[in-house]
Amino acid sequence: MNNLTPTYLRTSLLAICLFISANSIANKNINDVAVDVFNSIYKNQYDLYIPDHAKNEKLPLYILLPGGVGEKHFDRFRDSLIVPGLAYQKGIIFSPKISWKRPDQKLLENILIDFIAIATKEYPVDRNKITLIGYSKGAIQATKLIQQKSYLFSAVVLMVSNLKITRKIDIPIYIIQGTKDRYFSIKKAHKAISYAESLGCNITFNIAEGKHDYDPTQYKSELNDLTHWLQKNIW
Repeated sequence: MNNLTPTYLRTSLLAICLFISANSIANKNINDVAVDVFNSIYKNQYDLYIPDHAKNEKLPLYILLPGGVGEKHFDRFRDSLIVPGLAYQKGIIFSPKISWKRPDQKLLENILIDFIAIATKEYPVDRNKITLIGYSKGAIQATKLIQQKSYLFSAVVLMVSNLKITRKIDIPIYIIQGTKDRYFSIKKAHKAISYAESLGCNITFNIAEGKHDYDPTQYKSELNDLTHWLQKNIW
C-alpha cells in the first residue's frame, strides 16, 4: 500500500467512503469506516495526541511538523515542549511521521488533507481552529504548504527557522525566533519578515531574547503566548 502514488491513495479513500455511503452498510457508521480506511492507508505513519478531557467539546487541532527531530526523539520533543507549551488552550495534536525527516512534499500535503477531512468528522475538532506549527526544518515544510494550501488552516506558526515567503499568505502568521540562533540569525528574520509584510502578509513576531536553536524546551513560554494570541486574535 505504501508504494501507491499519493493521488491514488486519496482517490481510493474517497471512492471507498462514497461506495460505503451509497450502499448503507448496516451497523457501521460512515465516519468510523472512513477512519478505518485512513488507518489502513497510513498505518503507523503518524502520531496522534488527544487530551484526556476530550469528549463532546470541540477542540483546536494543531498540525505539528517538527522537521528532522526523528522518531527516536519525537516523543520527548512533543511531551517536553509542544504539549506543555500548548497547555493553556488544550487541543488535539497530529504529526505525520513523513515530516520527521526529508519528506516528499506532495505526500505530506496529502496525509494532512486526508487527516483533516477525517478528523473534523470523527474527532472533536473545531474546523475553524486548525493551526499548522513548524519547527526548524518543519517550518520550511510549513512555509511551502501555506503558500499552496493556506485554506486548510486558521493560522500558521513558524518556529526557529529560515523564513522564505514569496507571495501573500491569506492566513495570519506567527513567528518565534531566538536571538541566539546559530543557523537563522535574528537579523535575517527581520529582513524576511519586512519583505513578507510588503507582500501583504499578516505577521506577528515573537522575539525570544537570548534563546537559541539547540534546546527546543526553552520555547514553552513562547508557545503559551501563542495560544493567548490565537484566543484573542484568531478564534
